[in-house]
Amino acid sequence: MDAKAITEKSKELQKAVGSNAAPDVIKSILNELRKGVQPSEEILRSTRIGVTVNKLKQYKSRDIAALAHDIVSKWREEVEAKRGNGAAKKRSVTSPSGTGSPAPSQQQDTLNKSQQQYTSQPSEPTTPNVALDKRTQKTDGIEVKPTGNAVRDRCAGLIYDGLAFSSPDPPKAVLTSASAIEAEIHSKLGPEDKEAYKTKIRSLYQNLKANGDLRGDLLGGKVTPEKFVAMTHEELKSADRRKEDKDLEKENMRLAQAPKEEKSLYAGADEKRRRTDDDVLPLFGLWEEVEGNSPCLACRVQNADTKSV
Repeated sequence: MDAKAITEKSKELQKAVGSNAAPDVIKSILNELRKGVQPSEEILRSTRIGVTVNKLKQYKSRDIAALAHDIVSKWREEVEAKRGNGAAKKRSVTSPSGTGSPAPSQQQDTLNKSQQQYTSQPSEPTTPNVALDKRTQKTDGIEVKPTGNAVRDRCAGLIYDGLAFSSPDPPKAVLTSASAIEAEIHSKLGPEDKEAYKTKIRSLYQNLKANGDLRGDLLGGKVTPEKFVAMTHEELKSADRRKEDKDLEKENMRLAQAPKEEKSLYAGADEKRRRTDDDVLPLFGLWEEVEGNSPCLACRVQNADTKSV
């Protein structure tokens, strides 16, 4: 991205944040910036994109805050690396013969690094090297084998993936927490061939991916593995999920209290009685008399007999 494109993306990001756009929209813009921006002091100063993204480190959604933290850290490291390379060139000295040669301190550093290639072991990765929402044990280059038991290690790896999702924490911290959580589940619901153990692993993995605040609390030490494993279904819900459930409950209560049309319990009986009277009275030739409000039914019958005679 050039400076103009970065400025446009910055405006788009600020607009999305200001209008409380869906988290996925904001994350999409951030990921575009993460992939497209080649940071330099000049670019960051002219576009002020670093300031804009840095503000999102305090965003209410932990996933967005973690992504912003990851982007700012990445840009800072790249800018400092470029700055360090420039300073190294300035520190180089020239020999009297006119050919450039490194300073004594640089020669010693080079020698030390050469020796370390044969004596040191590969260091563990300290920061994620992919987009945070793509993190897994595989992308982190971590081999999750805390127990040596194939089934338990796979389960610990699943918990690792749930914790690492959208998290800026280093792989070593995620591995430590995942191992402790698996050990607690095994102690409560093991051995590993029991269905309760496997079901709990799958359930907690899904909850970790859905609840960014819970991931942060576990990795930050606010929630212990013991407390996490003992949490109820309600306690495992994210704040957004609790709000959705509460809104749904209110809507159901509103619909339940809405007034409905009332019908008489006797409507059917009244209709049946009316139909019976309509059907019977004409059979006796009495409908007209009844409609004429004759004073006595016996008199009407007597009159009918007299007329027939």
